Amino acid sequence: MRCTCVDYSCQACDQSLHLCGSNAADLFAHIGATWELAGMMPAKEVAILCERRLATLATEPALLPCVDGRVIWCGRPAGYLRDRIAELLRIALAAGEGFIAWG
Repeated sequence: MRCTCVDYSCQACDQSLHLCGSNAADLFAHIGATWELAGMMPAKEVAILCERRLATLATEPALLPCVDGRVIWCGRPAGYLRDRIAELLRIALAAGEGFIAWG
């Protein structure tokens, strides 16, 4: 997830957040946004969603790793989503009037 300015010259452009698909989907669910594989949203809307969630989200529990058939789930430490939401909030605030894109 990153800023979408045209010439990559704003203060948010050197900031990005990298997540695997399932963590990104969980992050979007946690902030109350609809998950799509690719898209964009006004940075101000992203910031509002992140601020609301951070105000009410205690540290979420860890997800334990597992191997199920051909899928290996590496797990996720407690507090991971809260930390990523805080990172996304920093990017959204830096993007100001711009947009946040993912995909």
